[in-house]
Amino acid sequence: MANRFDKKGGFADMAAIQRKRSKTTPEKIDEVIDWRPIQKLLDRRLKRKANAVGNPAYPALGMFKALLLQSW
Repeated sequence: MANRFDKKGGFADMAAIQRKRSKTTPEKIDEVIDWRPIQKLLDRRLKRKANAVGNPAYPALGMFKALLLQSW
Protein backbone atom coordinates (compact mmCIF):
# COMPACT_ATOMS: atom_id res chain seq x y z
CA MET A 1 0.00 0.00 0.00
CA ALA A 2 1.33 3.41 -0.96
CA ASN A 3 2.03 5.88 1.76
CA ARG A 4 0.16 9.16 1.48
CA PHE A 5 3.45 11.03 1.21
CA ASP A 6 4.98 8.72 -1.41
CA LYS A 7 5.88 10.30 -4.70
CA LYS A 8 4.86 7.16 -6.58
CA GLY A 9 1.23 6.72 -5.56
CA GLY A 10 -0.89 3.88 -6.85
CA PHE A 11 -2.95 2.95 -9.88
CA ALA A 12 -5.95 4.95 -8.69
CA ASP A 13 -3.79 8.04 -8.21
CA MET A 14 -2.36 7.68 -11.70
CA ALA A 15 -5.83 7.21 -13.22
CA ALA A 16 -7.18 10.25 -11.39
CA ILE A 17 -4.32 12.42 -12.65
CA GLN A 18 -4.66 11.22 -16.23
CA ARG A 19 -8.44 11.60 -16.34
CA LYS A 20 -9.39 14.66 -18.28
CA ARG A 21 -11.98 16.88 -16.68
CA SER A 22 -14.30 18.71 -19.04
CA LYS A 23 -14.34 22.48 -18.69
CA THR A 24 -17.34 24.19 -17.21
CA THR A 25 -19.08 27.12 -18.85
CA PRO A 26 -17.46 29.78 -16.62
CA GLU A 27 -14.02 28.33 -17.41
CA LYS A 28 -14.76 28.52 -21.13
CA ILE A 29 -15.95 32.12 -20.78
CA ASP A 30 -12.75 33.04 -18.90
CA GLU A 31 -10.69 31.72 -21.81
CA VAL A 32 -12.62 33.77 -24.38
CA ILE A 33 -12.96 37.13 -22.61
CA ASP A 34 -10.00 39.31 -21.64
CA TRP A 35 -11.05 40.71 -18.27
CA ARG A 36 -8.13 43.15 -17.80
CA PRO A 37 -9.71 46.14 -19.63
CA ILE A 38 -12.98 45.59 -17.78
CA GLN A 39 -11.08 45.38 -14.48
CA LYS A 40 -9.34 48.69 -15.22
CA LEU A 41 -12.63 50.37 -16.10
CA LEU A 42 -14.32 49.11 -12.94
CA ASP A 43 -11.37 50.22 -10.79
CA ARG A 44 -11.53 53.73 -12.28
CA ARG A 45 -15.29 54.06 -11.89
CA LEU A 46 -15.64 52.54 -8.44
CA LYS A 47 -13.53 54.42 -5.93
CA ARG A 48 -13.23 52.61 -2.62
CA LYS A 49 -12.49 54.40 0.58
CA ALA A 50 -9.85 52.96 2.90
CA ASN A 51 -11.68 54.03 6.05
CA ALA A 52 -15.06 52.49 5.22
CA VAL A 53 -16.90 51.05 8.20
CA GLY A 54 -18.34 47.55 8.09
CA ASN A 55 -17.63 44.49 6.02
CA PRO A 56 -15.34 44.90 3.01
CA ALA A 57 -17.08 45.17 -0.35
CA TYR A 58 -17.20 42.31 -2.81
CA PRO A 59 -14.67 42.49 -5.68
CA ALA A 60 -16.09 44.55 -8.53
CA LEU A 61 -15.02 42.14 -11.27
CA GLY A 62 -16.56 39.17 -9.48
CA MET A 63 -19.87 40.99 -9.12
CA PHE A 64 -19.74 42.02 -12.78
CA LYS A 65 -19.20 38.40 -13.82
CA ALA A 66 -22.13 37.32 -11.64
CA LEU A 67 -24.38 39.89 -13.32
CA LEU A 68 -23.30 38.65 -16.75
CA LEU A 69 -24.05 35.05 -15.84
CA GLN A 70 -27.42 36.08 -14.49
CA SER A 71 -28.37 37.83 -17.71
CA TRP A 72 -27.05 35.02 -19.94
